[in-house]
Amino acid sequence: MPFLLRNAMAAILVVLALIPVAEAQQVGDTIELNAEHAHGVPLHAGPRPSMTGRIADGSGAEVIGATADKHWLNVRLPDGRTGWIVPRYIGRVVPPPNVPGKRPALQDQEARVWASRTGCLDVVQAGGRLPKAEPRSRRIATWNIRWFPIGGAPGQDRATPTDIEWLACAITWLDTDLVAVEEMLDTRQAQASLEALLGRLGDLTGHPWRAGFQQCGGATAQHVGFLWNAGTMHVADARDEWRLNGAARSPNSPCAGNLRPGYHARVSSLGGGPDFHLIVVHADSGRSERDLGHRERARDRVAYVAAQLARTDQDIVILGDWNTMGMDGGISDRREIADVEAVLGRQSVAFRHLKPEMQCTEYFEGTGGWLDHIVATRAMTELRPETVRVSGYCAVARCAPLSRSAMPAAYRHLSDHCPVVVDLTNSDRD
Repeated sequence: MPFLLRNAMAAILVVLALIPVAEAQQVGDTIELNAEHAHGVPLHAGPRPSMTGRIADGSGAEVIGATADKHWLNVRLPDGRTGWIVPRYIGRVVPPPNVPGKRPALQDQEARVWASRTGCLDVVQAGGRLPKAEPRSRRIATWNIRWFPIGGAPGQDRATPTDIEWLACAITWLDTDLVAVEEMLDTRQAQASLEALLGRLGDLTGHPWRAGFQQCGGATAQHVGFLWNAGTMHVADARDEWRLNGAARSPNSPCAGNLRPGYHARVSSLGGGPDFHLIVVHADSGRSERDLGHRERARDRVAYVAAQLARTDQDIVILGDWNTMGMDGGISDRREIADVEAVLGRQSVAFRHLKPEMQCTEYFEGTGGWLDHIVATRAMTELRPETVRVSGYCAVARCAPLSRSAMPAAYRHLSDHCPVVVDLTNSDRD
């Protein structure tokens, strides 16, 4: 074969290897692999030539991510391994079971909800929801919605605005009655986006939704607060709790250090369900000694806050972004989490830490971290600790490392954090 023709054929083969298989571009697809080599399909560590092993011909895999150009697919194998493949090795996309009148399985639902806005709307409009412990259970959640609604710090390049329609759909699928939220702005744009979000939540759930946020802080500062379904929950006595900002020294400066106070509300389920104190927090972020000091001071003040609230009701839930990331120079993130558990567990009003099976709630540079937590007083018997669950793209990825250059669409369009939910028995036991 002439030299030029050989080169041309080689170039064509390279191009063909990079052409994605159109039907396998959706996260959540189950695929069957077709090897071209006796040893199997090459599995790479990242979306680049970085082979770490091979997958047997005919093996199944789940698509959990893709590069923007779809030239590489991130897959999870039945044995739990993850890696990257070139789409040319896809033999076929395995269709999901099509049982008349039956909703898609939960794993398939979750993958579709967090893969795209369209996938989420398809699931929700078909009646799909994250199942509750009991049909009448109430559900609360915490979710840091990164710099809502601009998606990044003011002036930050490459920030992707929050997809309001997708966010409303995702909250609807979570089937939560109240969401504690963090990183909410208060600009005119943010207020308009919040109004649009509440409106869509009303459309999708069939109930009006309300919102309330901390009172201190400027319009471009991050705020904490609640979104709730006014058809199922009542929220009252909302106020800033300055002591849960570790930089604050008095009630006159609840937002000291440009940080957030705790935000308290008295929450009750309509129709005679549980009632309890609820506080959302967003602790200081960072791994310096000063940052950790602020978090420790806020943590230590929980004892006083809880003692005051327990005078009216010992049912207390504190949830949010605790930023348990440890400190450079010797304190790991897991050590800080253990310290939080120890301190809160031995107080006069003792708390328990609700631990989900998957212990990552956000991703930073492709690695999962556990920053978002729910704690509740041991006296609160309506709460179902076995139901605490992380959802979002964190659950779809099952906390496996992700490519920094090809993060899931939900990471880009919703938040780098994932929601954490827990159910409550819909009865008042105190």
